[in-house]
Amino acid sequence: MLSFVFVLLFNFSAVEIQEKDTSEYAVFYEVEFRSDSTDLDFVSKDIMVLFVGKNVSKFRNFYQMKRDSLIKEAAAQNMDVDNFIPYLNQVQKPKMSYAIVKDWGKKVYEYHDLIFPDHFVFESSLNGNNWEVLDEFDEYEGHKVQRAITNHGGRVWEAWFSAEIPINDGPYVFGNLPGLILKINDSKNHYSFQMIKIEKKNEVLSHKAKRKPIKTTRSKFFEMQHDFNTNVIGKMVSGGVTLTDANQAKDVQKRYDRKNNPLEIKVID
Repeated sequence: MLSFVFVLLFNFSAVEIQEKDTSEYAVFYEVEFRSDSTDLDFVSKDIMVLFVGKNVSKFRNFYQMKRDSLIKEAAAQNMDVDNFIPYLNQVQKPKMSYAIVKDWGKKVYEYHDLIFPDHFVFESSLNGNNWEVLDEFDEYEGHKVQRAITNHGGRVWEAWFSAEIPINDGPYVFGNLPGLILKINDSKNHYSFQMIKIEKKNEVLSHKAKRKPIKTTRSKFFEMQHDFNTNVIGKMVSGGVTLTDANQAKDVQKRYDRKNNPLEIKVID
């Protein structure tokens, strides 16, 4: 199992979409989410980063970026698998693996993610989220913020944006408000994103995949993701990985069974 993972991580040719822009700022968000609808007391946390350019932005996992850097360093050092795993585990495992590249000029976004053993990408429209901006104000991290609500993916979302920060963007696919979204959560508080810091950062805003991604549609991707989670052992076997320990296989499937409350619960292309 470990040797397969090692090969999967190291033997890839980076595929890069057309370079569009570089970022001027990086906005860090702490994400809290409840992925198991049968146990809403179980809360997971992660860190995501929004890299903001003039017309293009990229939203991806902070820990995945750190682990990717370690993988490149290990490959350069020809590190063997016994030393590689402890080296990689210096950084927390990411819980959210997707990356989103938003092109506000073209009003489209690319969504990149892995469904083992393949990488997928789909393109969808940035429809502006049809925000209702309310005459309600508050303060967050020293910034005056204003409330707005919208519907996306079968959920009602409440955002607080700051016109003091002239960035018309936000976490995930959200944006197109007159200021940066500093925090946003759905009405059931199953998913929330809260800004924790902003810094100047130059980052290429195209996305590098570990292998050539397979193009799909938004609805098909989330359908495949659901199918993988409900039959993870079968999908792993078809991808070349067999778990010979029955208890380990049971534990793996149980872990994926808890992913029954996705951010997008209603998906229409």
